Amino acid sequence: MRDDMRSDPLRPARMGHLSLRVSDLDASEKFYVEVLGMKPVWRNEGEIAFLECGNDDLALIQIPKEEIEAFLRRGQGSQSLHHFGFRVRASEEVDRVAQEVRDRGFVIDDGPRDHRDGSRSFYFKDPDGNYIQILWDPIRETAHPDRAPVR
Repeated sequence: MRDDMRSDPLRPARMGHLSLRVSDLDASEKFYVEVLGMKPVWRNEGEIAFLECGNDDLALIQIPKEEIEAFLRRGQGSQSLHHFGFRVRASEEVDRVAQEVRDRGFVIDDGPRDHRDGSRSFYFKDPDGNYIQILWDPIRETAHPDRAPVR
């Protein structure tokens, strides 16, 4: 990056949303609503679904039928997104959510475990193989002790 680009960052107020390409819009929307508790906001049948989690949004975009086979064959290392995370408000919530994920038949790929920075998390995959992290971050949570617990 050029030096002049670093000197004047854009400083957006917040990230607006994350968009994921999905092979089955209905299955993905069901996963994010029923497993992670996201709320449907808007949907264009067969094309896109917008979901909300607090102040953050997730857009699910249906991959065209002619591209689905190639999309499903891609390797984890061939995509630029490594994972995205959802925060919980207490370390114990990580373990509770992990057990709920297991009880729903999903495989936990890593964790729950503690990290060097004091956080605790685990990873599992959505229907299209995207890694999702459930994370407790003590640095952020102690900075906001007045927040109500996530339910």
